[in-house]
Amino acid sequence: SSGSFGDAYSINDKVLKITSDKREAQTAWNAMSEENPGIVKYWGVWQYPKNNLYVILMDKVTPLIEYLEKSNFKKYKASSYIDLCEEICDIIHYNWEDLTYEKLIDELSYNVESGLPKKLTLEMWNMYENIKVYKILDIHIYNIGIKNGKILMFDTTPIRLRVRRFD
Repeated sequence: SSGSFGDAYSINDKVLKITSDKREAQTAWNAMSEENPGIVKYWGVWQYPKNNLYVILMDKVTPLIEYLEKSNFKKYKASSYIDLCEEICDIIHYNWEDLTYEKLIDELSYNVESGLPKKLTLEMWNMYENIKVYKILDIHIYNIGIKNGKILMFDTTPIRLRVRRFD
């Protein structure tokens, strides 16, 4: 996969990411010792000083959007679940420091009282509860994956206004 700051390569059960984003590399480095259950497990972070590039080795997860699109749901279309997860990401983003579960449920436009909507909402809430120790992260559905039934962030880039794009 490719993003604004680099490229990621699948290697068996790991992902090797090459990025120009120092903030992501620093967050990944710190996360290696913290083992936060809301983010992917990182195995190593290295700097390639000649080009100011960083190499990050992490566990491979199934991107949440891919999981939802490939699953065969009977009651709703995958797009409904994707919309729900996007809305949850937006609510988390705009309420990063003072979000409660009750506030999340109140702001949702979806019925999440049972089934997969409830499970997705609870899993995303659990992820948020673990990652909120960081300054606000770039939380959106394309930075979230699923592994062993748990929803995790796999791109832990803190948000900042000025960025340096990957070339």
